[in-house]
Amino acid sequence: MSDFIPQESPFTGRKMLLIIISFFAVIIAVNGTMLTLAVKTFGGLVVGNSYVASQNFNADIATAQAQPIRGWSLDITARDGLVTVTALDRDGTALNGLNLSLTIARPTHGRSTVIVPLSEQAAGIYSGTATLESGQWLGTLTTADGQTRSLTFSHARPAL
Repeated sequence: MSDFIPQESPFTGRKMLLIIISFFAVIIAVNGTMLTLAVKTFGGLVVGNSYVASQNFNADIATAQAQPIRGWSLDITARDGLVTVTALDRDGTALNGLNLSLTIARPTHGRSTVIVPLSEQAAGIYSGTATLESGQWLGTLTTADGQTRSLTFSHARPAL
């Protein structure tokens, strides 16, 4: 038998420093990833009373699921103070004679909410005026019979 005893490397301050730096580097990398994902994805909706909103959740989901049955195709654009909604039916035919109102708000807070009455400019094209800052917006389109449709769109500040 041999009397070989492996040498232990001592636990030095340098090793401790590397462990601490590695630990915090992992935490900072994970936090940076989570922050990036949080900023680039949908931030949720703001409601006045979360309890009431939770009680209406199933009805809101049923309404949202019924909307594709209509087959409407809606598109919102905002440029130079003019908000335009293009409304087409399932076959691509313009929807005429709708009495529409558009509520525009930030998805993350309710401070910049704007209600825009829309008037028909051409077949299936409705527009109204609204001054919007650049960024992400949530538009809720309401018809005269109380039906709603929510659409998310971005508005970029025009180049000077």
